[in-house]
Amino acid sequence: MMPSALAGDTIRAVWRQAARVTMGGSLAGLVVGGCLLDRTGALTEPAAQGSCGDGVVDPGESCDGAGETATCDLDCTPVSCGDGLANALAGEACDDGNSVNDDACRNDCTLFSCGNGTLDEGEECDDGNQDETDACTNNCLDARCGDGKVQAGEACDDGNGVLTDACLDGPGGCVLASCGDGYQQDGVEGCDDMNDDDSDDCVACQPATCGDGALRTTGANPEICDDGNLDDGDGCDAGCAREAGACCSGEPGGLTLCEAGPHVLATAKMLNVTIPDNAPNTPGCVTINFDAQGCGLVTDVDVEVAIHHSYVHDVSVYATHGGTKVDLLARPGDALNGANLREAWPITYDDEAQVSADEVGVGLGGGTTICFGVMGCAFIPDPGSLSGFDGATPSGDWTLCAFDSAIGDEGRIGQVTFAITTE
Repeated sequence: MMPSALAGDTIRAVWRQAARVTMGGSLAGLVVGGCLLDRTGALTEPAAQGSCGDGVVDPGESCDGAGETATCDLDCTPVSCGDGLANALAGEACDDGNSVNDDACRNDCTLFSCGNGTLDEGEECDDGNQDETDACTNNCLDARCGDGKVQAGEACDDGNGVLTDACLDGPGGCVLASCGDGYQQDGVEGCDDMNDDDSDDCVACQPATCGDGALRTTGANPEICDDGNLDDGDGCDAGCAREAGACCSGEPGGLTLCEAGPHVLATAKMLNVTIPDNAPNTPGCVTINFDAQGCGLVTDVDVEVAIHHSYVHDVSVYATHGGTKVDLLARPGDALNGANLREAWPITYDDEAQVSADEVGVGLGGGTTICFGVMGCAFIPDPGSLSGFDGATPSGDWTLCAFDSAIGDEGRIGQVTFAITTE
């Protein structure tokens, strides 16, 4: 006969005991609380004497605590981790009856738990600590760039996998974004070509532009010059082209230095270079080097010379550059032309002047100073022409020489100035 209805608390206790039976096993014939369970797990009738669970250790039973106890399982066998019966009173959280230690139930009958120091199923690592900055994260995964946790050796880790923000968590590791890393940082960089070459279309991670001070020699729009501004009239115009007459120098990727023409090469004053008396083969000479680069070819040259000499008819003057010689003055007038040359009143030799150099001092009389009181006193070279230098490369040595061809008067060169105009 079915026993009288059990109280609610008793029924719940019965089922709690029944639930501890090994996973997947049949409940039929199990005695719980003095009652038998049928194949469906329903209570049937009181257990007969001699059945497991009646509280009496019968033949074949190792123990019988009339239910689960701290030392006896529900099947009347001693508690043993690994027997397939989870005994909560004995401190078992689970018991799957196998020897696999990395599944949901460990071999010591405890549940899998990240941080227990044992590598369980589903874990990549388990170092038993809560340190997020070491090689094993707190969710038991191997630390890696992009996991959102900054580990040793990482400068950052925002965990978003984006390569265009301030933290690059990509194949190259978690590093702070920087110009030249090959990734264009949103809102910061206009380009990033993964190099530090400022002569191309990307300068300091911004698109190259005329006036940025970096001479662009490659890319879509190479420049002739870039002086860091957009001003015209300074040798490099607003389109980064060399202006007529200017000389511009600079390295690719760097600032271009431009000098607008004409280019004035002047020595110091009072050089006191001797013009030996009556020594046509031993002239006194002054050389100036013009080392500018990036110039056009010569289109015009003017030469200013300050000479001290007491008898101009004895004096001849010439200039040389790049293997070309131009005679500027050749014993002007006749033997009676005894006018003086003085350093304070220099003569300019200019192809565009009005009077030939052969007239220098003519008619002034002995002892009179040529060009006295006249600023910019100019003569056309004679017998040569300064156009002989046209088309030459301006860089290199420019030399001025003077010699004396008669006895009695020694002189000196005080100062020389070349004014060179280029294309």
